[in-house]
Amino acid sequence: MMERPRGTRDFLPAEMARRREIERAMRRTALEFGYGEVQTPTFEQTDLF
Repeated sequence: MMERPRGTRDFLPAEMARRREIERAMRRTALEFGYGEVQTPTFEQTDLF
């Protein structure tokens, strides 16, 4: 069985529903102020740090 990487966690459905509500509110507010979305890699090369 694979283990998740140290320092990460899983979010179950009930918690994800609440997190999505918060994300939607934050995204809406950011867009109202003229900010756009940026997506970066989930994990970076270790030699970057």
